Amino acid sequence: MFIYITILSLCIIGCVLDILNLKVRNFFFYFNLCVLFFVSVFRYNIGVDYATYEQSFKDALHLFDTNIEYFTEYNVVNIEYGYLIFESFVKIFTEQFEIFIVIYNIALFSFFTLAIVKNPYKNIQLFLLLCFVYPLYIIEAHRQAMAIAIFMYNIKNILEKRLFLYLFFVFLGFLFHKISLITLPFYFIINYVRINKNLLFFLLVITFLVSFFDVIGSLIQYANDSLNYLEAVRRVNHYYFVKNEPSLSNLPISAYLQRMLLFLIVVIFFAKTKEEYNYLVISYILLFLVFSNVGVLAGRVSGLFLISYLYYFSNLFFNLKSNVYRIVILIFIVLWGSAIFIKDINTIHPEFGTYNYIPYKTILEK
Repeated sequence: MFIYITILSLCIIGCVLDILNLKVRNFFFYFNLCVLFFVSVFRYNIGVDYATYEQSFKDALHLFDTNIEYFTEYNVVNIEYGYLIFESFVKIFTEQFEIFIVIYNIALFSFFTLAIVKNPYKNIQLFLLLCFVYPLYIIEAHRQAMAIAIFMYNIKNILEKRLFLYLFFVFLGFLFHKISLITLPFYFIINYVRINKNLLFFLLVITFLVSFFDVIGSLIQYANDSLNYLEAVRRVNHYYFVKNEPSLSNLPISAYLQRMLLFLIVVIFFAKTKEEYNYLVISYILLFLVFSNVGVLAGRVSGLFLISYLYYFSNLFFNLKSNVYRIVILIFIVLWGSAIFIKDINTIHPEFGTYNYIPYKTILEK
């Protein structure tokens, strides 16, 4: 637990340095970034999927030994091709899973870093990355983490209206996690659809109705009846109807309150931030609510848009002229983010009853 509290404290200090606009803030950002990187790469058996990924790497063939059958017939757990290719490429140089983790995280953190450094208030962005993405994705579901990192980097292609590059990185993200496909239409939505406050509230009401009447459940059931031969459809159907019982009560009331509070912040400061970042946050909220009948799907589908927090709050702090507003919002995100981070690292495995992230163990304890 000590290591997690330490990195949380360091990132909070970084947030304060950003607000105070001290020169040391840039050094502190890169220092904290390195700390997060090393905590991720030196972990051992941390996270539910660690053993699964370790076995997957052990079973991986060298890249030059692969063939079509390896990616299709022998891919029994249906891992995305991009991840399999990455494994096989690294297997050329090493058989050690620990080294694979280092190389994978170099790629992962490179995408995050390239996206973050282009925006102001880098320490605040890093704090939000720690609280909302680090445990559940970077440490745990690192295939989806790569998709999140690629999407975050890809936002610049939306802003600069580079459609070809945007589509290329959507495809690259898809190679690591299929959920990346949901980002495909957002280039057109963000660049060509104008949204005002009235439309925001209308969309929120529609989303609640869709969730309340479980429209998504009906669509999934129809897709499963018609397209059952597709593994992705069967998997979604399994999550929705077999593994869980669809119900709005599957998520705690606090999960809904968090999103509603975030929605109000967007509405209140609607004119203070870039439209594109408002759209990203609203997309996250609406996707979460649409799939909220099943908590697992709500998190998986909306998870890519968690990076909207980083862009939105960075831009909000940059545009706010009042130091009082800045301090109030900083206190809010520090308390909110810290609560989420502490909750996540105390997650207990539903089957084995053990903690997923604590105690922290290093590869030296293997």
